[in-house]
Amino acid sequence: MNISLKEHRIRFSCLAALLLVALLGLAACSGPGGSNGVPPPPGAGGLKAFVVNRGSSNVSVINRSTNAVTATIAVGSNPTDAVLLPDGSKLYVANATSDNVSVIDPATDTVLATIAVGTRPVALAASPDGTRVFVVNRDSDTVSIINTTTDAVIATPTVGNEPRALAVLPDGSKVYVANFTSNNVSVISTASNTVTTTISVGLRPLGLAATPDSAKVYVANNNSNNVTLIATSSDTVSATIPLPGATGPQAVGITPDGTRAYVLNDTTPNVSVILVASDAVTATITLAGSPRAVAFTPDSATALVALPLNDLVARIDVASNSQNVTVVVGDEPVFVVVNSAGDTAFVANRASNTVSVVDILTASVSATVAVGTSPVVVVLE
Repeated sequence: MNISLKEHRIRFSCLAALLLVALLGLAACSGPGGSNGVPPPPGAGGLKAFVVNRGSSNVSVINRSTNAVTATIAVGSNPTDAVLLPDGSKLYVANATSDNVSVIDPATDTVLATIAVGTRPVALAASPDGTRVFVVNRDSDTVSIINTTTDAVIATPTVGNEPRALAVLPDGSKVYVANFTSNNVSVISTASNTVTTTISVGLRPLGLAATPDSAKVYVANNNSNNVTLIATSSDTVSATIPLPGATGPQAVGITPDGTRAYVLNDTTPNVSVILVASDAVTATITLAGSPRAVAFTPDSATALVALPLNDLVARIDVASNSQNVTVVVGDEPVFVVVNSAGDTAFVANRASNTVSVVDILTASVSATVAVGTSPVVVVLE
């Protein structure tokens, strides 16, 4: 991306998080690329990792058995996000400054198509059934909706000003889009591919995530230092949740079991833990540095948080709400994703142009893989 620091904060690609929910029951969230600092979902048993390199405008393919790069795929300019369809058949990459989306065949590591979208696509997500991909176009204030069978844009609804992140409900019925400068959330019906309502939230909504049961959407308001809770049954605000001792919330991740929402606070720096049952902050976890992205193990026992200014990944024990260890990785880690087995994490280190492969149990780096320039997202097959 290079774009603003705020734009880098979009990750977790929240449909990516929501697909994670839909397929594996994992709601995590995301760093720079990928909506809301949430990682794209790992596939079932695949052995590739796809690394989006923003600076070199390509995708590195890592063999996860050998931790070696086996291919480098050229895409559009300044790729920012990527999502794999639920069946693993296609990988979609949003290219911010060429205003298009590259479609990659994961079996052959080749580009199948290049789809023109709106201006400055910065985040994208797939529907749970894999029939559509939704692309947030930041500078044209639109969402491009792609039919994944034809790889053609079938609708382009207009949303609010400067959309930054999106979340697709796990039941596939709606898409929620956070509009950064109009301070609202647009709701798109997937039945009609149109905006059905616009919900006012706090100042500068930057990240959002949905619960696994599709009942709630949590919106991180970066400038008002709170979280807006949307009831999806009525698409109304049901609560505004204060974040005591926290400033600069920029992303939200939901534990796979749906019991907790982790709010990443950039300027404090810490994590506010919201209990989903009561919609109240039950803990504030102090970190070694400012958080950028979060991912969870499938059993919801462990959270991994990327701390780019400290070149660390924090391992958090979810039950005790404590940071129990930090792992030294590469320079400026901005994204983290956990495999489906829950034993390995892949960390994109933007400044050192590497991916750290982390053994979660031992909290140690088992491999460091050189990739392209400025890696910002990792998608697991």
